[in-house]
Amino acid sequence: MNQKPNEVPYEEVSPMLCYPYWDLKPAEQKEVWKDDGSWVAQEKLNGCRVILHFVKGVGVFAHSRRVSKQTGRRQVLTDRLLFSDLIPTFSATVDAEAMVDKSVDTRPYTSGGQITKSTLQSTSAILRLESEASKSLQRDQNAALIFHIFDIVSWEGTDLKTKPFCERFVCLDNFKAAITQAQLTKYFVFPEVRIHEKKAFFDEVISKGGEGVILKNLNSLYEASTARNRKGWIKVKREVEFTAYVSGHERGKFNGEWKNKVGCLVFSILTEKGPHEIAKVTNFTYDFRKEMSVYDPATNKVELSPLILGSVATVTGVEVSQRAKRLSHPKVTKWRDDLKREDCFYPTMTIEGGGWEQGDDKDSGEV
Repeated sequence: MNQKPNEVPYEEVSPMLCYPYWDLKPAEQKEVWKDDGSWVAQEKLNGCRVILHFVKGVGVFAHSRRVSKQTGRRQVLTDRLLFSDLIPTFSATVDAEAMVDKSVDTRPYTSGGQITKSTLQSTSAILRLESEASKSLQRDQNAALIFHIFDIVSWEGTDLKTKPFCERFVCLDNFKAAITQAQLTKYFVFPEVRIHEKKAFFDEVISKGGEGVILKNLNSLYEASTARNRKGWIKVKREVEFTAYVSGHERGKFNGEWKNKVGCLVFSILTEKGPHEIAKVTNFTYDFRKEMSVYDPATNKVELSPLILGSVATVTGVEVSQRAKRLSHPKVTKWRDDLKREDCFYPTMTIEGGGWEQGDDKDSGEV
């Protein structure tokens, strides 16, 4: 291979991203669950997204989805692989989720180390360590990076991105056989693909404490870009629920439809550290928005009806964001006339760990 200095012997791939289920129209949501053979489901994992390149006669290479500002290339993770010295007899590029599903202790390997508390923290910590420290931890603590393979981008020089998922999935059998021959099976998992009873599968994943599922259109192509195709991959996550009280409001935008009405309700919970703003909810009917808005033309101010302030409701969302510690995509599912503000108490630890999810977009574990 005629390789130029500083040139990598593979084509970098931007991992395909998922369209949020909660942004689909109701009819579209109903469509993706149908057992008509158009969509399949795989469990949504809680690790870090990695692209693996097996270059025949050259070596194995890995990179994350993160682009380095210094080099303009995706961050190389090759030297964290315990099988990085393999010289493959085949060529393939696969899309994977790297996971270490146990706590690890990074204190012996880096200053400021800690004992991790989640799968994502463990995986991120191992990938962020210096290469030798990363490999030592994996060996010493029996915590090898395991790669869950859910798509194949190329096989033996053939670009598969333009092939439908149903054809790419068949090609994974070739990759499985090659991995077995190379005696690397202990580092790889091939997640189950559920064709029928996808909703029951989702419920099963949630009941076991899982994140949710990824629904994949069998006819979808692999889009190596930052685009999110509603006809491609769709992420469906478990909802997070809080009992919260109305602590305030925000006025509608001055150039918007609700300029003289309440734009959103602010919901809070109580913690041992005091009140905490947990959600800002906007999806209310016109009649209810009119009922809770008190507009004074003389002062051009919009106040919240005192009948609404302090009211308690069940508020659900996709997750608690890591930075703001608020629910994303929140909605009111039930007003609770039987509860008071004092009933909305949660320990701080309930909201401290939000924001982690499978590595497919901005709120994923990046390294």
